Amino acid sequence: MFQIYLFLFIDENVVSWIFGNSSRTLDEVEANLNVVLQTRIDLIARECDLTDKQRETLMLAGQGDIHRFFNDYQTLRRKIPIGTISQQEYQEVWQDIQPVRTRYSAGLYNQSSLLEKTIDYVLEDHQRSRYDAFVRERRQRQYEAIVRGTLAMIENEMPLTSDQREKIVALLMEDIPKANYHNINYYHQYLVLYQLSMVPQQKLQAVLLENEWESLGKLIQRFQGYKPSLIQNGVLIDD
Repeated sequence: MFQIYLFLFIDENVVSWIFGNSSRTLDEVEANLNVVLQTRIDLIARECDLTDKQRETLMLAGQGDIHRFFNDYQTLRRKIPIGTISQQEYQEVWQDIQPVRTRYSAGLYNQSSLLEKTIDYVLEDHQRSRYDAFVRERRQRQYEAIVRGTLAMIENEMPLTSDQREKIVALLMEDIPKANYHNINYYHQYLVLYQLSMVPQQKLQAVLLENEWESLGKLIQRFQGYKPSLIQNGVLIDD
């Protein structure tokens, strides 16, 4: 006899599945997005000496991204049935929810956002060069912090010397991935493990003892094909 699984959908479920916090309301989510936007523009203003007009234009563009996101959310919300649904219906609903959830988790202000496109034409040449340098340096700091955190996790099972650790950090920093660093989560550790799996084997073997390489090699081998998952979950940006 087949067992039928039923799932109960209520408004609070939808909000928590997309925004990741069951205590949040849509008003709180929108307020948080506006804080993120204001912080982002404050950083750009500090680095690039924005004029009041430039700030206003960027703020309007960022608010446009928020408005567009909530329009898409409401479109999705109208498609989701409230009440008891079957497992198959649940899987279909989850497929619709996942892209919106990933989009929110990765951050609204990516390369295709109105804000980022507006930055491209609002900034003067001298401001643009400062902005590009700021973005590069910030990405480097964020990625290095994630790298060191991931190595600390690895060292719970396989301690490294200080020299080994710094050499592995240096190898990983040779190729900083184009990724979203808005909302750091465990997928960013997977990103580092994937990047480690892409480092030529002989370079890692030159740093590690034979038994250490055997242990690390088994771990990172599991992540060699992880690129599609990192893209799907909004961590790695697909060029």
